[in-house]
Amino acid sequence: MFGALVAVIGAVARTRLRETPDFADARRRIKNAIIETNSNTDILNKNVMWNEKVNKKTALSLFFIECSWPVCFYFAYMYCGNILTNTFHFSPEQVIHQNFIVSMIQLVSWIVLAYLSYKIYPLKIIKVRLAIFLVFIFICPYLLNNITSPYQLMIMQSIIVVFGFMGTPAIPIFYKHFPVFKRFTYATFSYALSRAFIYVVTSFGLVYFSKFFNNWVVLVVMLPTAATFIYAIYHFEFLERTREQPLYQVEKTHQDLDLPSH
Repeated sequence: MFGALVAVIGAVARTRLRETPDFADARRRIKNAIIETNSNTDILNKNVMWNEKVNKKTALSLFFIECSWPVCFYFAYMYCGNILTNTFHFSPEQVIHQNFIVSMIQLVSWIVLAYLSYKIYPLKIIKVRLAIFLVFIFICPYLLNNITSPYQLMIMQSIIVVFGFMGTPAIPIFYKHFPVFKRFTYATFSYALSRAFIYVVTSFGLVYFSKFFNNWVVLVVMLPTAATFIYAIYHFEFLERTREQPLYQVEKTHQDLDLPSH
């Protein structure tokens, strides 16, 4: 019921919010194009920006990034929560208390990331965090097999939520590589589909995997996730390096549409 309330508030807020500058500017440019050509709205059928298609690799990369954080979330809060219960005999209240502390550490880390993104290119931040987390992944099973106190497990949980796979703070960079008029649809669809897919896999699939692999299940799940996450990050980095359109292509676009080159 609480989740439904949040959804209703979000839907109402979405209808009241002003459009982003990119979207508003795109609408203005298309309107001006129609006025300048003294044509009707049929010109939209020839407008490159209006009919721009989504790059399949870009859509897949965003989906991979959205899938990565739920895996880390599961290990940090659910999997480690089970260890607290089964190994250290924590009560549900004690597990919730420790997870709350971890969530506060995560909140502080996000604030730090937000500040760093003003000083450092966000994709560089992600790549540094990725390198640190990859090292942690390989030693994580050994650490889980040898922890002796809940405090040690809390440190491991904190490392996961601070350095784990996530798009923060480069999400705006990912979104801007989608066509303006399809950006909202693809962003929300990728987010929803990734959560529906990964939470089912982690909640049910890992229960059986952990019986066979014990704590080595971290590698079984994290390594494929790391591979897809790395692919996605380097894809967007490639798009960032090649996003500047050559001048001759701009002029050719105007000629094809019979629009003023200015």
